[in-house]
Amino acid sequence: MTPKAPPNYSEKRKILFSKTMPAEEIDKYGQAFLDVGRLSDALDLFEKSGNKEKVEDVAAKAREAGDPSIWLRAKKMLGETPTPEMWEGIAEQALAFGKENFAAWAFDQAGMKDRAAALRSEWHRRTVQQAKVKEEQE
Repeated sequence: MTPKAPPNYSEKRKILFSKTMPAEEIDKYGQAFLDVGRLSDALDLFEKSGNKEKVEDVAAKAREAGDPSIWLRAKKMLGETPTPEMWEGIAEQALAFGKENFAAWAFDQAGMKDRAAALRSEWHRRTVQQAKVKEEQE
């Protein structure tokens, strides 16, 4: 049975450093994190338990969420090297969720330097514009 809520920080730490907790038990806690969308915490526990199927689940959810950082961590755990096409796909997904910095980084990894630079430039332009508006309101 999966716990109703994921463990708190100190409980998670105990699980990560446990030398006796069975992998199946660790997976239950990892699933609790996954169920509430805490992908990084779930990945930590699935790495500890060695459950590659669950690591693949985290990679898929990270891709769906447009989070190339967690996605890449999972891919590395699986021994996979993302292709430029995979990077472009997650960059587009990040962009769809408004995660422009993640998208720019992923476009860089895909070899699409111009697209990444354009995103960064647009982000910088908006940031400067917002600062000016805020300054005028004060």
